Amino acid sequence: MSAIVMLLKVIAIILYGAFALFLVSFVRNHAQKSIYKWLTVIFVILLPTWDVVLGEIVYYIACRNFAKVAVYETAETEGIYYEGRHNYIYELSDTSRNEPLAERTCVGWIYEDFEKGYKYAESRITKKQGTPGSVQRIVPPTYYRCTPLPHDKERPQLQRMSCVVVDQPQSRYMVKEQSFRVATVRFNNLKIIDRKTGKLMAEDKGVTKEKVFPFFYWLFRGHGPASSIGYPGLQKDGFFAFENKVLLPKNK
Repeated sequence: MSAIVMLLKVIAIILYGAFALFLVSFVRNHAQKSIYKWLTVIFVILLPTWDVVLGEIVYYIACRNFAKVAVYETAETEGIYYEGRHNYIYELSDTSRNEPLAERTCVGWIYEDFEKGYKYAESRITKKQGTPGSVQRIVPPTYYRCTPLPHDKERPQLQRMSCVVVDQPQSRYMVKEQSFRVATVRFNNLKIIDRKTGKLMAEDKGVTKEKVFPFFYWLFRGHGPASSIGYPGLQKDGFFAFENKVLLPKNK
């Protein structure tokens, strides 16, 4: 299948190259000013590659002006509250064990917090998916609180937990993550905030750039292979463990 895809890409590049040469030649022969010829050349080059070109410029600037890792204050806590991370739920199918819904409800990867020593974890849920890996749908914001359950001897590798809806989070500390994209560059802004005082305790601003084949990727985003490189926070000591360096499990 990959060989067929590569063949189609080569054919598309050849066809586009022929179209670009025809267009440039046509403009050169019919336009009275040479500026139109150069504008046409720029157009046919940027049409399939503008997102990659813009991404290179944005990434260069962002790495020097946006990317940042800083810890201003640490604290001990029994639990963590998330916004923008672990913001979706899915329900495991019922089995012969007859487990209640709360024990089959999963909130992101929040179970990892219990392996690190926290007594509870909370999240503001805005998405739901039927099964792991399925398409997510938007739901009204809802708060969930998860607590660990004793290990099952028959399933020792599984971190059991109970997740229930609550009116408001109780954790004093919030891990808030926001992200946005510019062309092939994604900005991730992680802040840890003391909800009682509003004080910013730490921040991790990471920048990632997709490494893609520069030919109409903007038109077919998500339908082709892509890898990423990041700087600095996103790859520094593990982005998803940053909050654990600031909010230390109490009485671990």
